[in-house]
Amino acid sequence: MVALNTNLLKALGVDDPQKVLGLRPGEILSCTYADDEPGGCGTTKYCSTCGAAVAMVTSLDSNSCSERLCALNTVRNGISSETAMMVRSQPIEVSGERFLLLFLQDVTRQEFQASLERTFFHDIRNTLQIMVGMSDLIMEDNPSEEMATIQRTTERLLHEVALQRRLMNSGSTPNTPYESHTETLDAAEVLAELREEMAKHPTAAGKFLILSPAPNSSVFNTDRAMLMRILGNMVINACEATPMGGTVKLGVECNGQVIDFTVWNGDTIPPDVQRRIFQRHFSTKNQPGRGIGTYSMKLFGERYLGGKVTFTSTEEDGTMFRLSLGT
Repeated sequence: MVALNTNLLKALGVDDPQKVLGLRPGEILSCTYADDEPGGCGTTKYCSTCGAAVAMVTSLDSNSCSERLCALNTVRNGISSETAMMVRSQPIEVSGERFLLLFLQDVTRQEFQASLERTFFHDIRNTLQIMVGMSDLIMEDNPSEEMATIQRTTERLLHEVALQRRLMNSGSTPNTPYESHTETLDAAEVLAELREEMAKHPTAAGKFLILSPAPNSSVFNTDRAMLMRILGNMVINACEATPMGGTVKLGVECNGQVIDFTVWNGDTIPPDVQRRIFQRHFSTKNQPGRGIGTYSMKLFGERYLGGKVTFTSTEEDGTMFRLSLGT
């Protein structure tokens, strides 16, 4: 270390920069393994897999920027801790001499959260697959309307987990594949199932969900779980905007090769909110984690179902969200 900024001093809890100048990165960061060998940091058996060391060596060899994640075990003031550090190494030349410019970012919290999410989705998916298999076996031996509902709901929940994982990854890894489960559906049956499920949702308590008759020949092909996710969000938003005793209308229209699902409520969305209604993280509710419902409608409805998600909202006609799909 020949130079450093005040942010690093603050992170290290060091007042005097002279205490760290001349040290190696592992020594500065109090790496547990820095003193394992007489040669110090960079010479131990752990250094070959150290993200910081790999980033520095790679950038020197290629004479270009290199970035790696460094899993760092530290002991500071007798306290052991594990840190995830993103290390970027950039070769530079100053007065004819070659140096490495290092950027260190503590990403421990982000990595911990990502690890929890991966573990959760992995474990719950395995559990649900067992439930789906068992419900299939029971349905074969003792078919009943109740068992059919359990079977259908469990399969949908399995697909919902895949949808949720896809949504959470869409901001960081947009090319993460989603395995579609396309099947032939009847619009009238979809609406009836939607109304039955949404009528039990807390936001629908004390409100009327009106079902418009589906037109004839309203058969189409799509992913049931994804479709129900989109329409369910539309209904929940409509119910949240509807006062006690108010009405939410569910409908479907067939126009040639296009089928339109609609959800209406009598409230009006303010013009300034309308402009950002599908923007990720935007919400009128001052709570963390909001602003994902309408965004997911747009994401799933258009990118994965190949349809179109739109809305209209006026004082005269109320608010209607529409999902248009090809038949």
